[in-house]
Amino acid sequence: MPTYHRLAPDGHAARRTIADALEVLHTLPDFSDTSYARIRVQRLRLPSGDLVGLIQLEFTGSLPEAIYVISLPTAARFRAKWLGCAERRGGDIFALDQATVDGMGNVTLADGRLLQAVEIIPARLPMTPSELDWRIFSRPDPSQIKAALRRWLRRGRGFLLRTPKAPRVSASFMPRRSKRIYPLL
Repeated sequence: MPTYHRLAPDGHAARRTIADALEVLHTLPDFSDTSYARIRVQRLRLPSGDLVGLIQLEFTGSLPEAIYVISLPTAARFRAKWLGCAERRGGDIFALDQATVDGMGNVTLADGRLLQAVEIIPARLPMTPSELDWRIFSRPDPSQIKAALRRWLRRGRGFLLRTPKAPRVSASFMPRRSKRIYPLL
């Protein structure tokens, strides 16, 4: 059973390219320019419904029971120089799954296409809630509003009269009663 060794776990958010991950691998005595590593992309569905990939570069050293893993930022897209194209083009991150990386940074996809200078475009993950998120999540539910309104009325702060001459106020959040309640004008 192989054991996995995570290399430089603190710097995974700062890595943007495959070359950044290869720099970490080059610190190993087993890894050279003629060595190969494999890219693994695991699917992750966010609460928003978006699908992103958790990216890891795996290298099996001279001892087959030790696998070294370098993490890259969670992403949905990447940009690379494709073989035969002068400019950089984007692609879906899941195309990198099972790709092979040599020690020079050349990436061979599972379907045989060759890429160079692969750059990961990190996904925008909600790390801290926005002001709108806080307002939505801190909003009391209707049962709390009803209970607070009942307490307020019981304490004598709400003077209500039952008279048919006053206009009726819509209070759909209040419980139904047999008698109509009209505000004091």
